[in-house]
Amino acid sequence: MKMNAKINIPLAATLFLMLLALPVTAQFNPSLIGNTTAQGNDCYQITPNLNGQSGAMWSPDRINMLTNFIIEFRIYLGTNDANGADGLTFVMKNNPTPVIGNLGGGMGYEGIPNSFAVEFDTWQNGQLGDPTFDHIAMVSAGINNHSVAQNLAGPVVASATSNNVEDGQEHAVRIEWNGATETMSVYFDCSLRLSYTGDLINQVFAGSVFTYFGFTGSTGGAANLQRVCFDYISFANDIGSLNDTAICVGDTVSNVDVTINGGVSYLWTPVTGVSDPTIANPTFNPTTTTTYSVDIINSCGNVIQDDFIIAVGTPPTASLIQDVAVCDDASNDGLIIYDLSQLDASLLGTQDPTQYQVSYHTSQADADSQMNPLPSSFTNTTICTRIYARLESVVSATCYDTADFELCVSTQPAANPVATYRLCDDPSNDNSEVFDLVSRTPEILLTQ
Repeated sequence: MKMNAKINIPLAATLFLMLLALPVTAQFNPSLIGNTTAQGNDCYQITPNLNGQSGAMWSPDRINMLTNFIIEFRIYLGTNDANGADGLTFVMKNNPTPVIGNLGGGMGYEGIPNSFAVEFDTWQNGQLGDPTFDHIAMVSAGINNHSVAQNLAGPVVASATSNNVEDGQEHAVRIEWNGATETMSVYFDCSLRLSYTGDLINQVFAGSVFTYFGFTGSTGGAANLQRVCFDYISFANDIGSLNDTAICVGDTVSNVDVTINGGVSYLWTPVTGVSDPTIANPTFNPTTTTTYSVDIINSCGNVIQDDFIIAVGTPPTASLIQDVAVCDDASNDGLIIYDLSQLDASLLGTQDPTQYQVSYHTSQADADSQMNPLPSSFTNTTICTRIYARLESVVSATCYDTADFELCVSTQPAANPVATYRLCDDPSNDNSEVFDLVSRTPEILLTQ
């Protein structure tokens, strides 16, 4: 996960490490328990609009409390105002096991130990110190009573413009943590509503630096449909991850899409190799390795910047390799151990060996897909084996070329001894005679 994003926003500008939306390599796959169901597009219905319901979703992604993080989502709290209940809680705890706490006024949070929660409470429980308006509060230790020490901050009215958030509308929420100052902030519909500064690691999470997050919710005698939809998770590769990529010169990158909920404008720099620098999903065609940055203005007026690198590799040329003939060893079993790496130089030719890597395979399909590479010390299984060599750019696996050759093992011959070959001189007695050496061949070969 890249953590080098830069942000220029009116509030807490140095805190917001934003990761934007590329087509992700992994689906956000939280654990769902109780009455919670997945709705698609990273949205989860925590409770249906029915009485006596409870549900929770828990992310498998671990949070390091020593670092900054941000989680952005939208919550929908139903349409029942006068008789709607009970609300949702954003929860962090030091244990990864998915759980649901007490129902009704407990909002599925009450009773979860070593935990911190931001409650979005839509029902007044007088015994818990709830105000008359829909409110936000920060609570801990599985206790959501605002009259006791475990109440860390609030309650405050949830919306800066209305006492009611059971209005059939989605509301944008941002949870922001500054690890250096130990400050948790909650923004609701673009307004900072509540902050708390304290040693959550030791006071709440029992000394654990790592925590896990999720949402809980419940209904009781009153009910509402309650839903959460995720937009950004800065510490997870599941949602909103902008990842570096590599291509071969001449190729394009067309799967980038940094569209955000409520995005107002987009601007990519540099513009070289970008089909349209003012849209969220341009096509990129750089000829050299380039770092592209995007500035996004969202519906809250925040200017969000992130970047990624497109590394561009140069395609190699795999030089033709002559077929290789090797003499068998003394066993003459047709099997030898051959060092394939001694062919690397022939495959590279005059190309820079630091820019390319070589692998050998037993099929063209494996060479093309870079599967099942042979060890350098290759043991053949047949007298003649066709080998497929792959020459690949170290920058991009899409930059490669192949060549093939045959490796054959020849039986090692045995020259058998031949009896002394004598001839009597002819009548000239000149000490010279014609010897038929070919006639000795059967003695040398014997059964070969």
